[in-house]
Amino acid sequence: MTGAAVKRGVVYCALKIPEYLEAAVISAFALRQLEPELPIVLLTDFAGVEGLGLERFNITVKRIVLPEVWRLPDAMESRLVKTSLPELVEFDETLYLDADVLPIQPLQPIWEFLQRGVISLAIDVNKTLAQCDHVGTEEKAYTLQRCPADSVQFNSGVMLWRRCPEVLGLFETWKEEWIRFQRQDQLALLRAIQATAIKLVELPEVYNFPAYRVTPDVIERNEVRLLHCLKGFVRIGRFRAIAQRLMPTSTALALEVLKQKRSFWDKIS
Repeated sequence: MTGAAVKRGVVYCALKIPEYLEAAVISAFALRQLEPELPIVLLTDFAGVEGLGLERFNITVKRIVLPEVWRLPDAMESRLVKTSLPELVEFDETLYLDADVLPIQPLQPIWEFLQRGVISLAIDVNKTLAQCDHVGTEEKAYTLQRCPADSVQFNSGVMLWRRCPEVLGLFETWKEEWIRFQRQDQLALLRAIQATAIKLVELPEVYNFPAYRVTPDVIERNEVRLLHCLKGFVRIGRFRAIAQRLMPTSTALALEVLKQKRSFWDKIS
């Protein structure tokens, strides 16, 4: 973009599950330590989060009340919100991070990928549609009717995009595809990519590195910038433990802020 300064920001989403709200706050504090000036928005449906005082750390809390039309039977509403992000944040350039993504190095270089295209994602650990054996058979079969088996599957836990009609169209199609089954956001994304023929720029793995593959050598090389704690690490407490080890200062501060509002935390836990 040219002319006026580009407004960039990072957005998190934490709905319904207290452990993911804690993870999002820890991640946001880690990012604030690494990127002191970068705007951060936390989307949440928890009442009372405003009382945590996150604005003191330049973290904007945006409470979202889901309309009834979004409250679908057995739906994973956080995934529906993910497909609706351009409706909820209006940065010129946006970086979305799942709550279980931990920044461990500065992120400034990531914005350069938007010089090559309008949206950028990393390839998933299940690299192709054919490898997606963890999904429902009906949705996989439906997807295989529309996408080749060797279609690259991208991970939606880290997404970088520029606000433009092409990207807005992708998100609209993604939401429509997700509503069909209300389960796998990444298969729905794959179908949306196929339907819109949007060109994606691949993010290097260092911006979406699986935490279960981390070794001391990986950390010592200082190459990984975003660590994705997949495999339910948040639920079993491993995300917090990893954050305490790799980003101790910011994690301690995040937990202290949450602890100070124990009445709020006890209420939602």
